[in-house]
Amino acid sequence: MGIISIESARAHIRENSDVPDDVIQPYVDGAEAAAAAYLNRAVYADAASLKLAQDDAPEAIRVASAAYGEAVASAAEIEDSHERAVVLDLALRRLDDARVSARRVVHGMVATPDVIAAMKLTLGSLYSNRESVVVGATAVELPEGARVLLRQHRRVQMP
Repeated sequence: MGIISIESARAHIRENSDVPDDVIQPYVDGAEAAAAAYLNRAVYADAASLKLAQDDAPEAIRVASAAYGEAVASAAEIEDSHERAVVLDLALRRLDDARVSARRVVHGMVATPDVIAAMKLTLGSLYSNRESVVVGATAVELPEGARVLLRQHRRVQMP
């Protein structure tokens, strides 16, 4: 997504330049992706990026629909019913994924200060807790954490 710069991330997690960017970047990407997933919408650094993505959304749906149609047509030629069902399920999954992605883009938003703060809170947590197990520490979720900052921007999608 490119919302949090590596310099800003490095300052937030209080790491010096001895730590390579490629060690920090996955945590930045994870924090941005986690925020977008919770919001159920795409998040962009600026209005121009949002507009560009929204302008491209209809074409992405057309491409996905065409691919679905081609998959259905090719599945009709498959004799084995189980194999045909797998091909059709996969085609439908890809079309559904494209529709969800397009909805997230259509309802996308420019990152606001509270969204960026939530991303940085998540980044700090991901970076500080890089292991699956914590030994000798009591963990407590902050009552005013990332979700509180994101909640007002969240879109609830019904299945």
